[in-house]
Amino acid sequence: MSSLFEITANLAALEDLIDRQEDPADIEKLVLESLSLKEQLKEKVESYAGLIQHLEGLAELRKKESDRLAKLAKTTELKAERLREALKNGLKFVQVEKVVTNRYEVSVRKNGGKTPMVITEENIIPDEWKKTKTVVELDKDKIREALEGGELLDFAHLKDRGDSLVIK
Repeated sequence: MSSLFEITANLAALEDLIDRQEDPADIEKLVLESLSLKEQLKEKVESYAGLIQHLEGLAELRKKESDRLAKLAKTTELKAERLREALKNGLKFVQVEKVVTNRYEVSVRKNGGKTPMVITEENIIPDEWKKTKTVVELDKDKIREALEGGELLDFAHLKDRGDSLVIK
C-alpha cells in the first residue's frame, strides 16, 4: 500500500487532471482512479487513527505507571528515612559513634553549618532585628549573632545542633 503522502499527492494531482480534462471518457477514467485512491486513503486514515489511539492509550498507561512508580519511590524513600533514623537512634542509645563493616562505614556525628535557630513569635520582633527591604524580612544573621553572644531574646532561641547518619 502507498504511503499517506503518496496517496494524498496522487489525489491532488488527479483532481487537477480532472479539472483540465474535456473528454468525458478521460474524466470518467480519472474519476474511477480517484475513487480507488480515496478508498486507499480511507484505509490509510483508519490505520493512522488506530495507531494514534493505540499510542494515546499507551501514553496514558505510561503516565499512570509513572505516577504509581513515583508513589512507590516516595514510600521507599520514607522507609529508608525511618530505617536511617532507627539506626542512628540505636547507635546513639548504645553510645557507639562509628561502626565499620565489610561494606560500610556508618557513623553518627553532629551536623555542620550554623546552629539551628527558632523564631517563635515573628509578629512581636522589634524593628531593630528586621532587615529593611520592600518586604519586611527578619535579620536572622543579627538575631543569631545576638543569641550566640549570650543575649536573651524573648522571640528567639538557639536549638541544639542535630545529628545525621552517614553511610559511605
